[in-house]
Amino acid sequence: MRNLLIIAAFCSFAACANNKGSESPDNMPPTVETTTLFLGNTTCATSGHPTKPENFVEHEGQRAYFCCSKCVASAKADPAAAVAKAYAKPTAVGNTACPISGNDVNSDESVTWQGHTVGLCCARCKKAFASDRAGHTKTAIESK
Repeated sequence: MRNLLIIAAFCSFAACANNKGSESPDNMPPTVETTTLFLGNTTCATSGHPTKPENFVEHEGQRAYFCCSKCVASAKADPAAAVAKAYAKPTAVGNTACPISGNDVNSDESVTWQGHTVGLCCARCKKAFASDRAGHTKTAIESK
């Protein structure tokens, strides 16, 4: 029994010694978690499998993502059709403020990019949207 107490005391001392000089969780700086907003399709329009960011075709500033190089190869024959198939059912972002000007959204002024329909306020902002489609879409999503 005495040997067990000595071993327990030694292990306790060793554990304390290993933590010497390290900061306790209360003194640690807060961890900052960042998430990346993926604005592409997550399901391959050809196979139905999960997409991979390195497998895509591009058409008029939009990317359709695929699960493998075989699906990409078949999509390259008609990139416009591939993009249309990948984003066949656009989703309204639901923003009430224009991501460019901050003004109220005009229901007649919206644009759909990579399956996301973003509300805008005017034709000028509709034209400006093309300068940073991903950035403006992200702003609209985050401002809801």
